[in-house]
Amino acid sequence: MSAEHSEESPDRYARHDAAYALGSLDPGEREAFEGHLRSCPACAARTRDARALVRLLDRTIGRFR
Repeated sequence: MSAEHSEESPDRYARHDAAYALGSLDPGEREAFEGHLRSCPACAARTRDARALVRLLDRTIGRFR
């Protein structure tokens, strides 16, 4: 884990992954987060996981509509 993602120095984007996956970030936040994703493998991996979960939930919920 890099220093920017440690408990002592939390990444300011660490909680953006779910909001990004849900499309909840405002345009400025989204653009900044996308820039961060290009340089942060840890956040990119969490965001991929969050997006996969959102897709799974969409498919699952769609079965009950």
